[in-house]
Amino acid sequence: MLLTEPPTSVGWAEVEGLRGAAMRLKRADMRNGGGYALRQADAQVKQAKMVLEAPCRPSSKPNLFGERAAAAAWVFNNAAFARHDVGEHLEAYRLWWLAIETVKSANNWPLAARIFGQQSRQHLAIGQPDKALADLSHAIEGDRRKELSGTDLAMLHALRARAYGKLGDEQATLTEIGEADKFMYSKSSPDDAADRPWISHYDVAHHQGDTGAALRALVGHGYRHRSAAIGLYEQALTGTADANERSGILVCGSLVWLHLTDGGVEIERGYTLGHDMLSRVERNGMMSRRVVDRITRMHNILDPARFRGPEADDLREHIVSTLSLIGP
Repeated sequence: MLLTEPPTSVGWAEVEGLRGAAMRLKRADMRNGGGYALRQADAQVKQAKMVLEAPCRPSSKPNLFGERAAAAAWVFNNAAFARHDVGEHLEAYRLWWLAIETVKSANNWPLAARIFGQQSRQHLAIGQPDKALADLSHAIEGDRRKELSGTDLAMLHALRARAYGKLGDEQATLTEIGEADKFMYSKSSPDDAADRPWISHYDVAHHQGDTGAALRALVGHGYRHRSAAIGLYEQALTGTADANERSGILVCGSLVWLHLTDGGVEIERGYTLGHDMLSRVERNGMMSRRVVDRITRMHNILDPARFRGPEADDLREHIVSTLSLIGP
């Protein structure tokens, strides 16, 4: 329940309230897009700020102060990603700055690394791979007490591979993919992030999507990794959980690009995936600027001078229909 006014003091109930809010924000964001999550994000950010500003009540449990900071930082991080997903990048940066400043009081490097990793995704999306590399290197190399789990490191190295891929550095990209796979597939426990709910959704399918994106970036620089990228994306699409609908949609969009741009050989598969992507968007009422951008990119690829015939026409018509349904 949301606080209606600043509390005089806070305890574990308020901390649990923030944790629940962070989880709800992430679930809404992954299932229906940042626009949907933002319907609750502003109120939850305000709530987190009020909880942070109030004094802590005496507690028999340890580290109420640090756990409060961690829960608030998690809320700020998830709200930031929702802002990024709808294209509000300046506000996303402000919230990530707030998350990073807040997590300093939590003494929780895995959560701090998660925040840097999420911020790096925005840098990658808006064409700043050098800044993404800075965030990711800080997250990995700042782990002085070796607190990061295999899942944490798999995610961070996969994202670093994406950054090198954007820069066109083939060797560094492949090296980072190797490191990421090593951590993802050689973990001592398959659930090594059980105590870190902020990264619990990073499963094999998500990992395949990130490493596939790194190879896709190399393809954009002329390197011959198209088939490998398609293979990873196809596996990611098969394994993506229903609750992570936006990732499935974005993977479809990347596969369409790989099949329909120069060098693509399975045009029919590209058409099928395009329709699948659009149907998923319509079914979920997806509210995401990134998704709209992928649909627009697909429309631009389908140049009538190159793609002719009823199948291409059907996909172009489906694109127009979907965009009219979800808005610009």
